[in-house]
Amino acid sequence: HIYINFLSQYFKNMKYIFVIRNGLEMAFSSNQNQLIKWGHLYNITPSTKVDPKASLRYWYEANNRAIKIGRQLLKHNFLLINYNDLCANPKREINKIINFLGLARANVNVEKLAAIVQPPISLYRYKDYDLSIFTKSDFDKVRKLGFNI
Repeated sequence: HIYINFLSQYFKNMKYIFVIRNGLEMAFSSNQNQLIKWGHLYNITPSTKVDPKASLRYWYEANNRAIKIGRQLLKHNFLLINYNDLCANPKREINKIINFLGLARANVNVEKLAAIVQPPISLYRYKDYDLSIFTKSDFDKVRKLGFNI
């Protein structure tokens, strides 16, 4: 998503599927590479090696930007997929992707594709943490990008 502007200019008719995971799950992930590498783009610097507040802020800023730019530049060629929805109901989300790509249903084995989707053990990991470090505004941003808390 960092290069979505360039990609949309270079590939005029590209279709872009943007998969987004719940920011609260990402805030407590041990993988903070995106925040470390790209946080400066949003003036976000983690205060420690693991900084859930900074991580959630980065998640929101980066994903909100990508969604806005994707919709603006690609219009109907941009599809947003909620990772948690994909894990909960893979057939429904795979059907969205099939429709988006304009694939012939007869050529796609939805059952086989749905069987590939295996929710990770880290799904809903945020429920194991103290969420009082976040504000109502933080939770509103998570909801704004399509996630229930």
